[in-house]
Formats: sequence, structure tokens, C-alpha cells
Amino acid sequence: MDHRADIFALGLILNEMFTGTVPLGADHPLVASATPQYGYIDEVVTRMIRHLPGDRPGSILKIKEELLARGNEFVAFQKLDEAKRAVVPTLDPEDPLNSADIDVTGCDYEAGTLTLMLKPAPPARWMQALQNIGTFRSYPGHSEPRRVNFVNGRALIPANEQTAAGVLQMFKEWVVAANVDYRNYVKQEAEQRGIEARRRFAENQRRADEKARVMQKLREQITS
Repeated sequence: MDHRADIFALGLILNEMFTGTVPLGADHPLVASATPQYGYIDEVVTRMIRHLPGDRPGSILKIKEELLARGNEFVAFQKLDEAKRAVVPTLDPEDPLNSADIDVTGCDYEAGTLTLMLKPAPPARWMQALQNIGTFRSYPGHSEPRRVNFVNGRALIPANEQTAAGVLQMFKEWVVAANVDYRNYVKQEAEQRGIEARRRFAENQRRADEKARVMQKLREQITS
């Protein structure tokens, strides 16, 4: 009797730790049936409790190395499988407006300022879109998109009694243009996020494949 008797006993203990049962025959409960994530132990345990001592692993160190290698390989393949099953979703635009357009719902005029009520409340990126629209009608140097100020969901723009009605009409045109520009911006941002997500997905899958190949080679060396 030598250290291989200890290997046999350790195999029995390993199986009992996971299944609650001491192996008594070929049809003993397996670790995989009780704890699937540690199912890779079963093949090692089976060799540890073989009847003939010469058929068992040669040392505790060899068993430890094989269990570590199999565990790492199992984790690598789990990650690889998860990566392969993962689907890069079609990213919905991160749009505070939830695809709604800004609309002018009311107005007020006082002391050279035309105040326009907007609904829904415009986010900062939409305000920038309006202030930077390309082609527009205006009263140059007086009532222009770049001179619009936004306060609590309202747009404030310089105007006088003679120009207020015209500024209101032009502002509604600016709003239409800003809605279009904002939608394009949101779409481009979503496409860019999708490109980045696919890049990360491909990189993670490449790393998982590489690790799986390395672990397979290590396992072959350990068991050879």
C-alpha cells in the first residue's frame, strides 16, 4: 500500500463533498448531476478511484494540476459559449425625447423678448441643434437661432412689436429644422455605439477563443 491509496480515498471524499454519496460502484452519483459547474471533476475522480492502483493518477500534485487546468478550461469555455450566444442588440437611441418632436405650444411677449413655450422640454443637445441649424430665415443681427436662450423649457428670443409675429413664424421653422438635425444626431450616436459594442464583442470572443486553445494545449500536456 502506498500513496495511491490516499489518492483513492481523496477521490471518494471529492465525490462525497458534492453529491453527499460515497461511490460504491460504476453507477454512483456524479458531481455533474449535483453541481454542474464542477462537472469537470468527474473524469478525474473516476480515475482516482479505479480498482487497480496503477490506473490512478501518479501523484496528488498531478491531480491538483489537472483540476486547476480543467477548472480554468471550463471557465474559458463557459465564457466562450456565453460570448457566442450573446447577441449584440440593435441599440435604441439614447433619446431623452423618446422619439417625440419638440413643438411650440404657446407664446408670450414682454419688453422686447418673445417667449415661446416648448413641449416636451428640450434636452441640451436639441437646444444646440436649434442654435446651430444651417439654413434659416431670420432678422440678421437681431432675431437669429444663435441668439435664442432656453430657460426651463422655454425659448427666449429678442423681438419687438413689429417683428414678434414674424419671429414666431420663423422660430417654428427653426424648430422643424432642429428636430431633423437632432434626429440625425441621435441616429449617428446610436450607430457609433453599435460599432463600438460589436468591436468589444469581437475582441472578447477573440480572447475567449485564444484562452480556450491555450487551456486545451495545457490539458493535453498534463494528461500526456
